[in-house]
Amino acid sequence: MPISKKPPAWIIFICLLCGISISLFVAFFAVNLARNPPPVGTVDPMRLNQSEFRQLGLIPTTPQHYILRIVAKEWFFDFGQSRDAPAIITIPQHSTVTLTTTSMDVIHSLQITGQPIVTIVPGKIQQQIIVFDTAQTYTIRCGAYCGPKHNQMQLLLVITPAPE
Repeated sequence: MPISKKPPAWIIFICLLCGISISLFVAFFAVNLARNPPPVGTVDPMRLNQSEFRQLGLIPTTPQHYILRIVAKEWFFDFGQSRDAPAIITIPQHSTVTLTTTSMDVIHSLQITGQPIVTIVPGKIQQQIIVFDTAQTYTIRCGAYCGPKHNQMQLLLVITPAPE
C-alpha cells in the first residue's frame, strides 16, 4: 500500500506565492501592452528634421482623415506652432486622426480624456488612431513628469461640429 505524504505548509505557501506573482506579472504586462502598443519605428531625436517629423501638425489625407504629428520636447508639444502661439488644434467632428508622436529629450506622455495614454519615448515613433465623434474641447496634458515646467505642457484639441 503506497504512502501518500502531504507536502509541508511552507512549500504550499511558496508555490502559491509564486503562482500569484507570475499571474500578476503576466496581467501587468498584458495591460501595459494594450495601453502602450509597441513603437511603429525609430527615429534619431537629433535629426527629426530629416525624418517624417520635418512636417509637423495636422496633415489632411482625406476629408475625414488626418495625420497629427507632434514632437514632445522640453515642456512643449510641438506641432509646428511658435512657442508663443496658443497651442490649439482644430479638427472637424467625425474625423479619424492618426496621432504620430516622438520625443526629442525625455519620456513624455499624451493624455486625452477618454483615450489610452500615449507614452512618448525619445527615438521611438508611437502611433495611435483616434476617432473624434463628439464635438468638444479636449485639454491634452503631459502625464509623465518631465521637469520643472511639466504642468505647463498642454494643448487644446477643439473638435468642431460637423456641418449639417
